[in-house]
Amino acid sequence: MKLLELCLSDGFGGLELYAARVVRQYTAQGVSCVAVVRRGTLLDRRLQQDGIAPGYLHTRSIYFPLRAAWKLARLIRAAGITTVHIHSRKDLALAVFAKRWSGTSPRLVYTRQMALTRPRFGVWHRFLYRHVDAYLTITRKL
Repeated sequence: MKLLELCLSDGFGGLELYAARVVRQYTAQGVSCVAVVRRGTLLDRRLQQDGIAPGYLHTRSIYFPLRAAWKLARLIRAAGITTVHIHSRKDLALAVFAKRWSGTSPRLVYTRQMALTRPRFGVWHRFLYRHVDAYLTITRKL
């Protein structure tokens, strides 16, 4: 397994701490793990403190991050990534487009940290969520 942890969040709360912990644990277990984060964030600094050199990606749009998705798709293909793990709803469209364009069909795993605030059954959401291969939740309530 070759894992890509994708977390482009600017903050540093539970979501980002969980992403950093996943990268550390998989790396310690000998799993090949690539972290892709936003440059200059607290998550970026935390990973560097832990001796992990993350890759960087910047998105201009959370709904149609086409340029960033193309770059991520090339990374997925070049690095032989088999699983993409995302933590934030804002990274979902990016991960879905990258998965489709990579030509390698990596598994897409989405960790839900918070409950959905409203139903997501529109055409856009059906398109996005049908490409997710597995959902992880942090509590039974989700």
